[in-house]
Amino acid sequence: MTTDRRTVEDFLRHRRLLLVRLSPSSPVQGLRLDEELAAYGYDMAVAYLEDALPDSRLTALKDAVGGAIIAVPRSQCERAVREAISAGISGLWLQRTCDEKAAIELCERQGIPVVYGECILTWVRVTSARFFGGHCHCPTCRHRVAQQPVQIT
Repeated sequence: MTTDRRTVEDFLRHRRLLLVRLSPSSPVQGLRLDEELAAYGYDMAVAYLEDALPDSRLTALKDAVGGAIIAVPRSQCERAVREAISAGISGLWLQRTCDEKAAIELCERQGIPVVYGECILTWVRVTSARFFGGHCHCPTCRHRVAQQPVQIT
């Protein structure tokens, strides 16, 4: 499963994004996606499905974001999508390792644009040592970076 290029480009045009993780201690493919994307100029916020501090939970989101990157275990993906939709987030990116079919179908039924089957780092040229030779070197994908970089306006 993959997403069409236009949906990817539309998502990447948002400058303020939310990274949704399971908890503060849960790894996201061994990366700090928020730091990686902030280095490229994105204004990043982080929220959690499970955290002892209620203000850091996805359900307590106060500031508007253009889209959310869901980076949780696949078993929690549908829950994260439901909470993101409830929070009024209008575009979702289901990170490559958590793109669960029921979550994708939920987005489609609700009319929420969704990117799935892709790693966001393969589409964004992040100023990181993880990129060299045109490849994404995050532990789970190692994809070729898009031949034509997305033009963000």
